[in-house]
Amino acid sequence: MVALPRSFRLCLCGALLLGCAAYDTAAPLRFDGVPFEAQTLLAERLDVAADGALVIDLGKQEPARIAPWPAALPGHLGAQYVTLRRTMHPAGAIQSLDLRAPRAKTPWLRMTVNGPFHRELLPGYFLERDAGGNIRIDGPAAAQPVELDKPVRLRERAGHCWQFVLLEARIPQATPGIAQETEPRADWYLRDDLGCRKR
Repeated sequence: MVALPRSFRLCLCGALLLGCAAYDTAAPLRFDGVPFEAQTLLAERLDVAADGALVIDLGKQEPARIAPWPAALPGHLGAQYVTLRRTMHPAGAIQSLDLRAPRAKTPWLRMTVNGPFHRELLPGYFLERDAGGNIRIDGPAAAQPVELDKPVRLRERAGHCWQFVLLEARIPQATPGIAQETEPRADWYLRDDLGCRKR
């Protein structure tokens, strides 16, 4: 067996470690093509593509693209009423997606990208972040700690339940020479929790 030079072995090990790190790091959620004006439309069939993106046909406009679609959410959605919103902000646009089944009155999914903290998620529930970077949801009862990709159950006064899932939290980096805010931002979704029963 031919021995490889030490320098080649070190390069090979470094490349393997770099590849592993890249594989473990999930790409941040991105909304592309969201119109400036809020828009609601009926999509006859929604499916997540092979590349992990949800593509929404907006008719005469370029399609909207949301990627990577969270793995915990269904990939075959069928017919859905889709509502897309974009709100401009110095810390970056706040973008959101609501999905509602054709016969339902309320959305079963509410997704937000680049959302602010101190924001009311549901009546009486606020997403908060302390000076140490710890994230929690303050609600009618005790505060609930929040961790990435771990569902937190929220119950509205009427008994309806939701699962809140934090996808990412960050502080935007300041760009020299450009005036912009660096307040903490987060990506998350609220999903209808059908397994919750009123006690």
